[in-house]
Amino acid sequence: MRDGPLATIGIGLGLGAGLADAQALNQVQPDQIGMATGLLNTIRASGSTLIMTGFGTGLITLLQSWLGAAQPAAQIAAGDLTGPDRALHAALFTDAWQLALSSVAVLCAVIALAIWILLNPARRRPMADHHSSPDLETRSSSLSRQS
Repeated sequence: MRDGPLATIGIGLGLGAGLADAQALNQVQPDQIGMATGLLNTIRASGSTLIMTGFGTGLITLLQSWLGAAQPAAQIAAGDLTGPDRALHAALFTDAWQLALSSVAVLCAVIALAIWILLNPARRRPMADHHSSPDLETRSSSLSRQS
C-alpha cells in the first residue's frame, strides 16, 4: 500500500490532463490540431521540468537549512536514511515534505483564485455597457431643450 498516494496523484493528473487537452484542442481549427498538440505537449513537458526542479531545490534547501550541511541534505532527499541518526533524518524529511506540499497547496489556491477572478463574467462585459446609452443621450438632450 506504499504506492497508494502516488497512484492517486497519477490517476488525478492523468484525468485532468486529458480533460484539459480536450478543452484546449476544441478551440483550434481542425487543420491546426497537430501543431496545437505539439505546443501543448512542449508546454506541459517544460512546465513539469521547471516545477519539479523548483520543488526539489526547495526541498533540499529546506533540509540543508535545518541540518546546516549540503551533503546530508542531498543524501536524505535521495532517500538515503542510513546511519545513526536515521529516525531524526526520517522526521526531518517528513517535515520538509509536509512544508513543501503545504506551500504548493497554498500556491495552487492562490492561482485558482486568480483564475476565478480573471474569468469572472462581470469582468467580461462589453465596453458598451460602461458608456452612455442612446436613451440617456436622448433624455439629456430633451431635458436641455426644456430648460
